[in-house]
Amino acid sequence: MKVRMAVSWVLCAGLLLVAGCREKTPAEKAAAVDAKGRELLLNGNFPQAITMYSDAIANDSSNGTMYFHRGTARLMDASSGGRSTLDDAIKDFDTAIRLDPAVRRQAYHARGDAKHLKGDEAGAKADWQQGDALEK
Repeated sequence: MKVRMAVSWVLCAGLLLVAGCREKTPAEKAAAVDAKGRELLLNGNFPQAITMYSDAIANDSSNGTMYFHRGTARLMDASSGGRSTLDDAIKDFDTAIRLDPAVRRQAYHARGDAKHLKGDEAGAKADWQQGDALEK
């Protein structure tokens, strides 16, 4: 009886290991990157977040959310004196707007913020208005 229970536990543990070792879907990978990237952003680790999002984009260049988050990291990095440029952030927001309707409104607002920081008040205002129009 004890041997049978021990075998059952070993089989159960083995199945859990195999299930945990399966290849993650692209959506699962993106969710994991997103969670870690947000943590890095909140802690001010902008270069690491940029690298993480860049790796995710290299694996799936059709994920507009990853472009939006990398753009956000670049915007925050540039505005805090880091190596990123506002132009790089704007390019990421452009791509996010094109690829992903789910982040389009936020990407317009963030692109407007980047343009504002560059001194392009007309461009910033147009983006903010476009983002606001999507809210309705």
